Amino acid sequence: MSSYSRVNAVRGTTSIYTQSLRHVKASLPRFWNKRVVWSDPSPKDVKPKDRIKWWNIVPGDQVRIRGEDELREVQAVNKLRNMVYLRHQREDRTSENAANGQGVHYSRCQLYIGKHQFPPEAGNTEPRVLPVFATRVQMTRPGWNGGYYHWTRFAANTAPRLPGSTKDSDERLVIPWPKPSPKTKVDPTEYDTPAEAVSAITYVLPRLPPSLTGFVSKPPTQQAYINAIHEGKNVDPAGVMEVHLARELSNPHSRAKKQARWQAAQKHKRELLEQILRTEYKHLNGRTRKVAKQEAIFKWRVELEKERKAELYRRSVARGDVARLERQKIMKARKAARLERKLTGLELRPAANQSIPKSQQTTASI
Repeated sequence: MSSYSRVNAVRGTTSIYTQSLRHVKASLPRFWNKRVVWSDPSPKDVKPKDRIKWWNIVPGDQVRIRGEDELREVQAVNKLRNMVYLRHQREDRTSENAANGQGVHYSRCQLYIGKHQFPPEAGNTEPRVLPVFATRVQMTRPGWNGGYYHWTRFAANTAPRLPGSTKDSDERLVIPWPKPSPKTKVDPTEYDTPAEAVSAITYVLPRLPPSLTGFVSKPPTQQAYINAIHEGKNVDPAGVMEVHLARELSNPHSRAKKQARWQAAQKHKRELLEQILRTEYKHLNGRTRKVAKQEAIFKWRVELEKERKAELYRRSVARGDVARLERQKIMKARKAARLERKLTGLELRPAANQSIPKSQQTTASI
C-alpha cells in the first residue's frame, strides 16, 4: 500500500480523483496496527476481494442515508473499509479531521441529484418541487485522463421516480462530479521570503581573462579564502569560490563516487604488490623467483593489514573516539584521586562506643 499512509488508512482521503487501484490489490502492513498512544485509532480494512473498485461517491457529493431524509455532505471516503464519512451538521465542528464525521457504509448512501418539479397532488393545482436521490448508479467504462481515471456516472433509478420515466426506459440522468475546492492563497507574513529577495541575483559569474594567451592568476587555496573572510578582507564576489565548494557540496555517497573510490583502492593494491615484487626480484639472495613471489605476497598482505588498521584509527580519530577515551581516562583519574583524598582525610568523631588501641595511644603520645 505504497500510495496510502497510515493516516489515510485510519481517517480516509479527501481527494475526489481515483489515481490508482492499489486499494483493491494489497493489505495493510502489520506494523500499522501498533498504536503510539492508547487513544490512537487502529487502521482496519476489509478483504481486498470485498473492496469497491470504482467509487461513484466522492468527497464533495451531497448524499442521504438510506431511510432518512436529511441531506449530508461527504467529507472523506475510506476505500480500504468501504466507508463514507459525512460532515457534521453542527457549526461548531470543523472539517479538518475526517474521523470527526459520521461514518456509514457505502451501500447506505444515496446520491443527491437535485430538485425537480413533479405534478401536483390530488386537489391541488401547484406543482411540487422535491429533492431527488439516485437509488441505483451506473457508469461508463473508465479511461485514463493523464493522472487519474475518469468516467461518467448516471442515475439508473431515482427516488422519487422522475415524471415520464419508466422502469424499462433507457434514459439515464447524468450526475456531475463535484468540483474540487480552489486553493486559497495566503497573504505573506514577516516569516516569508519576499518576492524581491527571491528574484534578486545573488550569484555573479567569475570573470574570465580577455585572452587565452594572457596570464591567468592562480586561484587562492581554500584555507586562504576562509582566512580572508574571517579577517574581514575584501573578497572578490566574482571569485572562484565555487571551486572550493564543489567537492564539499557534492554528494559523497553517489554511485559514481563509490565506484571511483573502489577503483582507486584496487589500483593502489595492484601498484603496491608490483612494487614489492620488483623489490624482491631485485634482491633474490639465493632464493628462487617462486619463493620470492610467495614472500612478496606475504609482505603485501601484512602491509595491507597495517594500512587497514591505520585507516580504522584515522576514522576513530575523526569520529572522536580517541578524544572520548582520553576524556574517560582523565575523568577516571580524577575520580580515583578524589576517592583517595576522601579516604586519607577521613576522620571519626569521638563517641562512647569508640576506643583507641594501646599501640596507637603510645604512637600518639610519642
